[in-house]
Amino acid sequence: MDEFTKSIDTKIIPNNLKDTLIDEYYKETALPKIENPFPNTIIIGRDKNLMPELNPNQFYFGCQILDR
Repeated sequence: MDEFTKSIDTKIIPNNLKDTLIDEYYKETALPKIENPFPNTIIIGRDKNLMPELNPNQFYFGCQILDR
């Protein structure tokens, strides 16, 4: 997971966004703008509460679409 997150230049989700973005890393698909302050976001993680079947070498990623 570390290699993948570095290869797409992600950021660690800060504590103040953990209620909105549930995972470990994120990358916005576009820069926030006035007309689109919440762009779609790629999320990456290995949260055992969300996916208990993951083994230590697995992780998940996807796109989170935020309501505007």
